[in-house]
Amino acid sequence: MAGRAGTPGVIPIAANIQAIARIDRNICWAGTSGGALYRSSDGGLTWTAWANPALPAGAIKSLHFVNPYQGFMLHNTGGGLGTIYHTNNGGWTWEALTTPTTAG
Repeated sequence: MAGRAGTPGVIPIAANIQAIARIDRNICWAGTSGGALYRSSDGGLTWTAWANPALPAGAIKSLHFVNPYQGFMLHNTGGGLGTIYHTNNGGWTWEALTTPTTAG
């Protein structure tokens, strides 16, 4: 399936987790200050680095799921610009939403 990269393991300690979301007792997501996205399918025992979307440099600041399929992620670049990403398939793929430009 699209999105998966690597093999299950642990999130590196230096990753500096900024956001985490738990969908159910098995599925969890974590985002880091370096913009890496991780998924767990065993309640957080092991984590897999997620390659979709290919994020620019920056940090994942927020992860929120409204149900097991629809979720949102806020990614900020080093320059302070943010992009909201949306998934409608449980995080297998993420798509950037078009949002107005702000000055802060």
